[in-house]
Amino acid sequence: MTSKTLARPDYSGRVAAAKAPIQTRVATTNDLTVFWEVVPGTQCNLACRNCYAADNARPDRRFLRWENMREALDKAVGLGMKTVNVLGGEPLTYKHLNRFCQYFSAKVPDGFCGVVSNGTLLTPDRAKSLADAGVNQLSISLDGTVAETHDKNRGAGAFARALTGIHNALEAGIPVTLAYTVTQFNLSDSKAVFAFGKSVGANAVDVQITEPAGRGRKSLAAAPVFSRVEGLKAIWRMYHSRPPLYTEVSSKSRFKEFLNRFRNADLRVSPGESCNGGLSTFMVSSGGDIYPCAEYAWEPDGTQRREGINLASSDLASIQMWLQQKYSPFNEEMRSTAARVFSTCQGCEYRASCTPCPITNPAGAVPECEWVNDRSEKMKRRILRSRPLLRTEPVPLDDERTRLYVATQNDPLELPMSPSRFSDMMSCDSGQAVARMYAGGNYVDGETEDAVVAFLCTLRSHHVIEIDGFEDFVDD
Repeated sequence: MTSKTLARPDYSGRVAAAKAPIQTRVATTNDLTVFWEVVPGTQCNLACRNCYAADNARPDRRFLRWENMREALDKAVGLGMKTVNVLGGEPLTYKHLNRFCQYFSAKVPDGFCGVVSNGTLLTPDRAKSLADAGVNQLSISLDGTVAETHDKNRGAGAFARALTGIHNALEAGIPVTLAYTVTQFNLSDSKAVFAFGKSVGANAVDVQITEPAGRGRKSLAAAPVFSRVEGLKAIWRMYHSRPPLYTEVSSKSRFKEFLNRFRNADLRVSPGESCNGGLSTFMVSSGGDIYPCAEYAWEPDGTQRREGINLASSDLASIQMWLQQKYSPFNEEMRSTAARVFSTCQGCEYRASCTPCPITNPAGAVPECEWVNDRSEKMKRRILRSRPLLRTEPVPLDDERTRLYVATQNDPLELPMSPSRFSDMMSCDSGQAVARMYAGGNYVDGETEDAVVAFLCTLRSHHVIEIDGFEDFVDD
């Protein structure tokens, strides 16, 4: 089973439609993102232990004949679909995959067609045919940077075949995103994933944490050491250095901001990250039913929670009416419910643009953000107490600029301060002393402390300095 998300790297030259401004009426939206399961969720050449679609979690078992699939595509394009992410199961088992991608690309020349795959079926010929069909990106699922780790979830030999698939895709000219899922099997492996992605030629890495869904419910129940917080810690360890390639993390905005602040992660945290399911993002099941999301459609055991409308058998006007009368109010209800019930979100600066899902987490708290809230101030105080240890010698440019050559990027860092002032700062016995120097000996307020912490963390991310206990902080 492949990963649920598809990174939208900036190398594609497009802004992710899922992060577009909120639309009030579907009929006026002209840039929809659709996650399309072209085959049933269980149709896959692998049997991954954490598969979120197995065990009836994705109960639609239907296939659309090509003529019906073409009708469904026409309706989706008529609704405004500009981005389609092709999912399964394993979409490369779909015999009409090339036709699907080629038809969409012809209908929407300025659109984006991505395919999420486990990579094991990507022969050179298949990769070339997908490139010829107009596929803009392949997102290849990865659960480890070595075979021993990856294959614990996906089966013996899966890692080697996935690497071959990555190579074949890149040779065919298709950009590749590694879809890395943090699981109970790879907590100690995660630190290597960005360097590994760079080494195999990937264009981006998209990170998510596995969920107790489908077959994963049983698998995770047998792994009590694993939790969402352990997954957050694993992602923290990934950003031990400034990432050498584009990255995305499927998480709440506060955790992204936490990584940006202390890890210099350069993750996008922008307005419009709130759930747009039913407004500008949709999923389509293998039988052609369109929903705001899987949670709208099915209970965890596969029981139908709410009905959708079929793209192949319904006319476009009826579908538009359905989306406006059912899905837009559903999205509004979810946002309103989240605003009322989530205690964590009260007073949060991301409250208007980061909606937790009341369906999947009805408890009223957001554990991910609670963990970040608990850690942020403690981390800041630790940095201000710790002494910066210089590891990279500065190179003077002139009396007002200092240059640092770093291994994390091709371009050197340039600091808007004299070499002597930088040396004096790095000779301080604590981050707080750096802040006092930064303030010119005046009172150090919280804004100054934040600026100095950001400065020190940026230097640390490029290995210019070390900060005592920094790497082990989240495990304290």
